[in-house]
Amino acid sequence: LAFAVGFAGPLLGAGAALAQDATAAAVLSELLESQAHLQALLPRCRGRTRQHRQQVLMRLLRVEHLIRKHEDTRLDLGYLAASANYSPSHLIRSYRDVFDETPAEYAARLRGERAWTLVRGTDMRVCEITEALGFESQSAFCRAFKKIHGMTASQARMRVDDVPMRRAA
Repeated sequence: LAFAVGFAGPLLGAGAALAQDATAAAVLSELLESQAHLQALLPRCRGRTRQHRQQVLMRLLRVEHLIRKHEDTRLDLGYLAASANYSPSHLIRSYRDVFDETPAEYAARLRGERAWTLVRGTDMRVCEITEALGFESQSAFCRAFKKIHGMTASQARMRVDDVPMRRAA
């Protein structure tokens, strides 16, 4: 975008430059709006200065991104901690402080949501879903599905609505 603005400005005149400024302002505004939830997380991060809290949040967001990127596989806690330059225990504590769940709980929640989507939205057999989500066995998947959603995969497929049942915490 910077190249296009710098190159097109002199060629198209002041009117085009104003339009580009308005476009850039709109993009910036949309970006700030989409990241507003991150500002709410910043005070929950440990650190004496704003800059340090921002660094902590960036490290934790890196871990969250890795979990989402590899949601079909189980990532080692040591690997996640190393990606944030934390010890495993410090990562768990910091992650829970900011996101109200541990990295393992977040990964399990993502797998549960993906399981619901695959059970409800596809014709895949349970054994295929088990393999796609990286569960060790079909029985492990069935136990986890029932614990998370309060019903078996077969019962979920027969439901009329698409709202997952959540077990009370």
